Amino acid sequence: MKTIWNNFKVAFAMYSKIPMPPADWEKENMKYALCFFPWVGLAVGAVSAVLFWLLQQIGAGSMLRAAVLTAVPVLVTGGIHLDGYLDTMDALSSWREKQRRLEILKDPHAGAFAIIMGCLYFVLYAGAAGELVWKIFPAYAFGFAVSRSFSGLSIAFFPNANPKGTAAAFGMSAEKKRNGGGACCDDFCRDGALSFVLRLGGTGCTGCIGTGILLL
Repeated sequence: MKTIWNNFKVAFAMYSKIPMPPADWEKENMKYALCFFPWVGLAVGAVSAVLFWLLQQIGAGSMLRAAVLTAVPVLVTGGIHLDGYLDTMDALSSWREKQRRLEILKDPHAGAFAIIMGCLYFVLYAGAAGELVWKIFPAYAFGFAVSRSFSGLSIAFFPNANPKGTAAAFGMSAEKKRNGGGACCDDFCRDGALSFVLRLGGTGCTGCIGTGILLL
């Protein structure tokens, strides 16, 4: 159980701003971290749902609700996914060769296209969030877990653009193997408790990583 807890802490420490007890960033504590990515999404969805309900109770208008819902994913995650999105927009918009695009990804400075696409992202997100009603909110909140399930799948199945990047580090630390239609964290799947945790989180192994999307 200590290994499970350490992997849980690493996943949340990396992909959220939720305070976590310290954990050593070593391979043993990262090999199952992919399986807990959807749990970070569940946390974002839970915070969004609570705040949306509270805003409705106090009679807040749609603009305030939209602003809060737009801010929640950034505040809970620290904007790590948004940072990657902006870097990617800069790199793709350069229309340069692969090596140059990788260099742009590493550049800490924000380019014009990152700012433009970031503004566009927030405008569209806020506009969509302003249309949300409580009846369909569970699907919206659960979508954060679904998206992070695909994040784990992409690391498991797709080649990394940068073999020295963060995604590559998690992918190399994960104990996975390609087997027909899915990737499998072998030890994770053999342990009944771990399999149960996996199912709750929404990611799976061969079953697991492959069929976990269906469990969502």
